[in-house]
Formats: sequence, structure tokens, C-alpha cells
Amino acid sequence: MPDFLYRAMRPARALMKRWGSTPVKRVAWNVEFKRGEYSHEVNEGYRSRINNWVEQYCRHGHILDLGCSDGHVGLSLNPKEYASYTGVDVSEIGIQEAREKCRRAGGERYEKNVFLVGDICTYRPEHLMDVILFKDSLYYVNRIKIAGLLDRYGSSLTAGGVFIVHMDNIRRHGWIQLLIERHFEVVEKNSVLDPTGMLLVFR
Repeated sequence: MPDFLYRAMRPARALMKRWGSTPVKRVAWNVEFKRGEYSHEVNEGYRSRINNWVEQYCRHGHILDLGCSDGHVGLSLNPKEYASYTGVDVSEIGIQEAREKCRRAGGERYEKNVFLVGDICTYRPEHLMDVILFKDSLYYVNRIKIAGLLDRYGSSLTAGGVFIVHMDNIRRHGWIQLLIERHFEVVEKNSVLDPTGMLLVFR
């Protein structure tokens, strides 16, 4: 696809990702993954900016990463700090990339990490999780469905489990923070990661 056409279709893709059916979302995300927009260079020293929080709150337990992209969070966690990691993304291309990176990494990560193609609006975990992570993915959910989505996933948290939500632009998505603070118990709120971003830990 020519660059000018790709740029011109950005507003349409944004609508498709938020309001489309699962197949429509998949098409929109696959187009962007094909162009390498979400690829991370995960090497031996790479750490995602939120790994410390995920490792702290999972308490050597189970992690669900919703909207995992190319799996960079799961591939940069210390494998000794968690029991299992499940990454879910609607893009087959993103999941293929995550699986290949995980295969190359080998070792404990390859044994503990699973990557699945799925729509985070309809996916249902197979067991309870200690951390459910939305890293720059919750604001792609249709805004009228976010509260219900969090309530549904809340039933898949362990007794001490938490949600972790990271948003890269708090000015644009601050309403999500207000919704979370109104309906959930906020355990930690941190803007140190990025002057314009926000990390929320809640249950």
C-alpha cells in the first residue's frame, strides 16, 4: 500500500479498531503490523518500561497481557518472577511475531509464555490471573464497553490480583482514569514512566 494512501486511511483504521467486529479489527491491525509499526527490538538486555510493576504485583503468579502486540512485555519479564504468561492480540501477524521471538529466546520463557490470537473484548481466561495487563490497549475498546469489560475480567482475578493499565497520553485518555478511580480501588498511580502517560494499578 502506498504511503500516502496508508496515511489517508488512518482515521478509518482508528474507527475500525474501536468499533468494528473482530474480523474488521483484525484487518486494521494486520495492516499496521505488516508495516512494522508495533515491532520492538527485544534483545537480552531489553526491559519493557512496565516490567517492574508486573513482576512486583504478580507475586510469582499468572499474568494475562491483553493487547500484547508482538509480545515484548512477556519476552522481557524475568522468567523467575512468574508462573505463567498469556499474551492475547487480535492480530495474527503480531502473535506470529511474538511466538517466533519467544521460540528464539528459548529457555524458561518458551516454557512459560503462551501467545493467542483473540479479541480482548470477547476473550475469556482459562484460569485465574494475578495480573491482568492492558498496556496501551484499553483505549482501543469501545468506550461504552470499558466498564463492563473490566467487571467481566475482574471475575478472573485471584483474591489478591490486580489490573495494571498503562496509557501513553493521559490528556487524551484521562476519562478512562476517572472511570477507573470512580469504580475500582486504586492501589497505585504513577506518572513517572512518561510526562504525558499514566500507570494505574487497581482491583
